Amino acid sequence: MYGSTYWVMSRNAPLAGVDPRMRILCALAVAIALTFLDLSEADYVIMMIVVIMGVLLCVALTLLMGIPLVSALKRSSVVLPFAGGIAVFAPLAQIESWSLAGIGTSYQTGWPLIVDILFKSWCATYVVLLVIQSMSIEQLIRAFSQLKVPHIFITLFTFLYRFTDLFREQIRIMRDAARSRAPHLHGWRLLVFYGKMSGNLFIRAYERAEQIHGAMLSRGYDGTLPIQ
Repeated sequence: MYGSTYWVMSRNAPLAGVDPRMRILCALAVAIALTFLDLSEADYVIMMIVVIMGVLLCVALTLLMGIPLVSALKRSSVVLPFAGGIAVFAPLAQIESWSLAGIGTSYQTGWPLIVDILFKSWCATYVVLLVIQSMSIEQLIRAFSQLKVPHIFITLFTFLYRFTDLFREQIRIMRDAARSRAPHLHGWRLLVFYGKMSGNLFIRAYERAEQIHGAMLSRGYDGTLPIQ
């Protein structure tokens, strides 16, 4: 019913025998632990030790799962620009004066908050990525069902997985068409064009979703997907 993920844990990997449900629960435990971890108030040495140990733990898990380390690092780094956009302005929340000196002071005392946001965002993303892509999509959906995850979340995750490649291919087609028909667009005009293209893509996705939903209803869809 489903395709397979880009990575699947090698059968010879040391952690290959771990139950998929246990992997999901461990990832959830890590996410909860990171939520309560506050490095912004920690000593500099302690903060660096925690960050280094966290990175080494992620690397060790990657090797024990038999997953390509470089590929895992590249994919998990996708979250850094988004987390960085939040982290870079986080010290301004505790600013006392909107003067040059006040801004400088806020960053001088608030840089641990930047490290805290970046580390926790990356670490949580990395662990979840390892868990999700260390098993086949069939194993993942079955584990979610056995853990009594609400069907609406399983359905959303399943469709998100199934139509990611289709969405990516649609973007590639529209981008290639734009390059061939309007190669002269640069700067602000190109940005405006991509904005219009995003709106067009949203409308197409909405129409496709309605068509798929109608087709599912005509085939007896009752709100839950069959899990094999």
